[in-house]
Amino acid sequence: MAYFAVDSDAQLVEAVNYAMANLGGSGLVANIETGVISAPGDPTPVGYLYQFINVRYANNSTGTSGFSSSPTNRLYYGLRNTTASAGSNNPADYIWSEVSGGGFGTTKFLFYSAIGGRQIVFTVATSSPGVNYQQVSDGVAIDLDAITVVGATGPVGPSGPAGPSGPTGPAGDKYATSSTTSLTIGTGTKTLTVDTGLSYTPSQSVLIAHDASNEMTGTVTSYATGNGQMVANVTSTLGSGTYTSWDVNLSGAVGVPGATGPSGPAGATGPAGATGPGTRGPIPLAFVISNATPIGANTTTLNSWFSAPRTNIVAPIGTGETPISGDTAQFYYEPTNVGTVLNYNGSAWQNVVGNVIDGNLILTGTVAANQIAANAITAGKIQASAVETDKLAVNAVTADKIQANAVTTAKIQAGAVTADRIQANSITATQISTSYLYTGNIVSTGATLGNNSSPGYWLRYSDGAARVGGSVSIGSNLSVAGLITASGLIANTVSTTTVVPSAISSTLGNTSTATTTIISSGSAGTYYDLTPVISIVPVETGQPILVWGGASITMTYTPPGVAHNISLFYRLRRSTPGAGLVVTLTTVEVKFLNLGGGNAVIFDFFSLPGFADIIPYYATPGVNSNYNIQVLYSSATSLSFVNMTAGYRSTVGVTNKR
Repeated sequence: MAYFAVDSDAQLVEAVNYAMANLGGSGLVANIETGVISAPGDPTPVGYLYQFINVRYANNSTGTSGFSSSPTNRLYYGLRNTTASAGSNNPADYIWSEVSGGGFGTTKFLFYSAIGGRQIVFTVATSSPGVNYQQVSDGVAIDLDAITVVGATGPVGPSGPAGPSGPTGPAGDKYATSSTTSLTIGTGTKTLTVDTGLSYTPSQSVLIAHDASNEMTGTVTSYATGNGQMVANVTSTLGSGTYTSWDVNLSGAVGVPGATGPSGPAGATGPAGATGPGTRGPIPLAFVISNATPIGANTTTLNSWFSAPRTNIVAPIGTGETPISGDTAQFYYEPTNVGTVLNYNGSAWQNVVGNVIDGNLILTGTVAANQIAANAITAGKIQASAVETDKLAVNAVTADKIQANAVTTAKIQAGAVTADRIQANSITATQISTSYLYTGNIVSTGATLGNNSSPGYWLRYSDGAARVGGSVSIGSNLSVAGLITASGLIANTVSTTTVVPSAISSTLGNTSTATTTIISSGSAGTYYDLTPVISIVPVETGQPILVWGGASITMTYTPPGVAHNISLFYRLRRSTPGAGLVVTLTTVEVKFLNLGGGNAVIFDFFSLPGFADIIPYYATPGVNSNYNIQVLYSSATSLSFVNMTAGYRSTVGVTNKR
């Protein structure tokens, strides 16, 4: 599963558009019985079809032991997604999940955050992990159309009357004085007589001014408190002339004030303002079931499907929301298994265009997929074994030349391959639509069936054995020799709007959902391991690798008693044991500003965007390179008893095939 880190709504939509585009026309599956929307083969919910979720608790995985609406001393919680708020007393109606760490006990509760588009996040904790989380109320259904946000703070009440003034403090040091000594404005040593009993000491800055336009500034060399004689070294002047009237004082210094009397009591705080409604942002993963094919549907029709109520039990089943700019949805028509991913720009729905596989040449093993959609690959030349798939749709491959054994598939639909030249044995399939190739043995002129030395080509249907000329032999394994004779494919010769997961790469991931302690009484400025380590073994020097990951973090600490800021730094690290080197690939900072003096918990769900790395030249092919994410906290305010736990941690790497 891919994760993205973004810092604006525009980046969020771009990231989701990329993911949805590469999921393809059938990238999500809706279970009408349970209401769960998920990716094929992955039961983890992406969202829900129906408006309400009822929660119950039990002591086993079927809910038949200790079934209750209260979490106290229960080991499991169950979820049921329906159109009505009333709960069910049948444990079989719920999907059950085990609570790690010995269950709820008497101190843990279930919290949730509804993030819009009928998507929801659950977590088990002793207290709310963040301001957008609410505790599940016993026996009360959760309304997925109500987004959990915090309303604006009410206005501050008027201040109370000021208290009586305190007693006057003792007099501070005295410096302000005057002099009638005749002095000429200029730098150097100046001697003058001022008042006695002042507080001047050597090296203090002193200002000797006749008026605002004629003055001297310097430092005190000496002062005699008994007779008032002062010697000063003047270093800067303003104006000119000789005067016998001077005001003398410290240059910018202020005497120590007396103690302030106690303040009067503060006025009563005004009432808190009402909680404001949340503002809906773009829906990134809407799943809409239409009552007609969405291909070619106009904006009015698409809008009506998108806005259709979630409570509908027959199509159309939409979001119940009016589309806004940035909404992305997969429109799916079940009778014909047709779907399309579209993005709303504020006035019309547009196709979400996936990344294009381009290049002058598609090498062996370049594309591997379970399904390749129509018009997915266009090329001048496709080399042997370049395309491997279970299903090849109509018009999926168009090429001037398809070399031997270039396309391997279980099913090829009518019109799937169009080419000026198809070399011998270029297509191998278990099913080819009617009228394209007749079943049975295929033998070219001059060839002998079963003879591996025969010229020409032959294909035997009984055991799948085949022979092509003298350069290609297919038995239990495929070997290719001497087939690369042209210069290559021109740029942009392969384009696609849909590439299924693992189509152009192999993936290695390490994910943990168990709550894990990352920092225990940790120190600021120290990096700690956050996500699990993955070890990627390159097959060649300089092999490109895409790495990403993320974690759900809860940080607790002793309240400092003052407003403060905290920064979390996440860094992606690569270690290469064979070379003995550790490299920081990228660092991301997340700031939490103006935290109150009583704050003791912060919650962060961090996603590191995909980072493209190149296995260095010194990493020997076949020797692993290790990747993981580390976390560091920093604060200008001293924090104590800092602990950090992670409820979800993941590191994923993709090694691109050459």
